[in-house]
Amino acid sequence: MESIPPLRIRMTSSLSSLNPNNISFVTPQFSPFPPWTLKSPTILFNLTTNIKANTTPEVYQALYNELKHDYPDHQEIFTDGSKSSNKVSAAAVFLNSKLTFSSNLPNMSSTFMAELTAVKIALSNIHKTNHKLHILYSDSK
Repeated sequence: MESIPPLRIRMTSSLSSLNPNNISFVTPQFSPFPPWTLKSPTILFNLTTNIKANTTPEVYQALYNELKHDYPDHQEIFTDGSKSSNKVSAAAVFLNSKLTFSSNLPNMSSTFMAELTAVKIALSNIHKTNHKLHILYSDSK
């Protein structure tokens, strides 16, 4: 039985005649691995169990050092998103690889959107490292 090409392929010539300015369309990229075969990430809340206002920096440093001890072979990635009166930004820093990625968001974006974008930046660039194991630190729950 012959397979039917995707609709986008079948409609390319028709769509090009409807696109007089020859605007290119984004072609979606799909992973070669089915999502159900991928290992789910482990999510740790070790650094979120304490109330920030009542916790000294030394306690956070000790908790962080415990994580470093428990995951010594993992590439550390730090993410953060922020919003000020005139700017919204997101960034990811790959500590061991000395890589930094950042992005500005529209001013109407929320802090939550900035935090999510920072995580997305990290995940989108993780393949640029030579590491197989990663630990991502985020200050957003």
